[in-house]
Amino acid sequence: MNYPNYTKAIVLSYSVILEGWPTTIPFTSPWNIHTVSDMRALRDALKAGACAWRTMSRSELESTRRMWSVGK
Repeated sequence: MNYPNYTKAIVLSYSVILEGWPTTIPFTSPWNIHTVSDMRALRDALKAGACAWRTMSRSELESTRRMWSVGK
Protein backbone atom coordinates (compact mmCIF):
# COMPACT_ATOMS: atom_id res chain seq x y z
CA MET A 1 0.00 0.00 0.00
CA ASN A 2 1.16 3.54 -0.67
CA TYR A 3 1.41 4.87 2.91
CA PRO A 4 3.21 8.17 2.13
CA ASN A 5 0.52 9.12 -0.41
CA TYR A 6 -2.38 7.35 1.30
CA THR A 7 -4.98 10.08 0.82
CA LYS A 8 -4.36 10.64 -2.87
CA ALA A 9 -3.35 7.13 -3.93
CA ILE A 10 -5.87 5.15 -1.90
CA VAL A 11 -8.66 7.24 -0.38
CA LEU A 12 -9.32 9.55 -3.32
CA SER A 13 -8.59 6.96 -6.01
CA TYR A 14 -10.70 4.13 -4.60
CA SER A 15 -13.20 5.93 -2.34
CA VAL A 16 -12.24 3.79 0.65
CA ILE A 17 -10.79 4.53 4.05
CA LEU A 18 -9.04 2.32 6.58
CA GLU A 19 -10.74 2.76 9.94
CA GLY A 20 -9.75 1.47 13.34
CA TRP A 21 -5.98 1.54 12.99
CA PRO A 22 -4.70 1.12 16.57
CA THR A 23 -4.08 4.56 18.04
CA THR A 24 -0.89 3.44 19.74
CA ILE A 25 0.73 2.54 16.40
CA PRO A 26 1.80 5.21 13.88
CA PHE A 27 0.08 4.82 10.51
CA THR A 28 2.94 3.36 8.53
CA SER A 29 3.86 0.30 6.55
CA PRO A 30 3.92 -2.80 8.75
CA TRP A 31 7.52 -3.14 7.58
CA ASN A 32 8.28 -0.12 9.77
CA ILE A 33 6.62 -1.54 12.89
CA HIS A 34 9.44 -2.89 15.00
CA THR A 35 7.89 -4.36 18.12
CA VAL A 36 6.16 -7.69 18.37
CA SER A 37 3.46 -6.22 20.60
CA ASP A 38 2.60 -3.53 18.02
CA MET A 39 2.50 -6.09 15.21
CA ARG A 40 0.23 -8.31 17.28
CA ALA A 41 -2.04 -5.38 18.12
CA LEU A 42 -2.38 -4.52 14.42
CA ARG A 43 -2.90 -8.17 13.46
CA ASP A 44 -5.53 -8.61 16.15
CA ALA A 45 -7.38 -5.45 15.09
CA LEU A 46 -7.42 -6.63 11.47
CA LYS A 47 -8.50 -10.18 12.35
CA ALA A 48 -11.27 -8.97 14.65
CA GLY A 49 -12.54 -6.47 12.09
CA ALA A 50 -11.86 -3.53 14.41
CA CYS A 51 -9.51 -2.22 11.71
CA ALA A 52 -11.10 -2.54 8.28
CA TRP A 53 -11.69 -0.88 4.94
CA ARG A 54 -14.91 1.03 4.48
CA THR A 55 -16.38 2.53 1.34
CA MET A 56 -16.82 6.28 1.74
CA SER A 57 -20.08 8.02 1.04
CA ARG A 58 -20.15 10.51 -1.81
CA SER A 59 -20.30 13.44 0.63
CA GLU A 60 -17.33 12.10 2.66
CA LEU A 61 -15.32 11.70 -0.52
CA GLU A 62 -16.11 15.21 -1.73
CA SER A 63 -15.26 16.67 1.68
CA THR A 64 -11.94 14.80 1.67
CA ARG A 65 -11.21 16.04 -1.86
CA ARG A 66 -11.83 19.63 -0.80
CA MET A 67 -9.69 19.34 2.35
CA TRP A 68 -6.88 17.61 0.45
CA SER A 69 -6.80 20.20 -2.34
CA VAL A 70 -6.60 23.04 0.21
CA GLY A 71 -3.95 21.33 2.33
CA LYS A 72 -1.48 20.36 -0.42
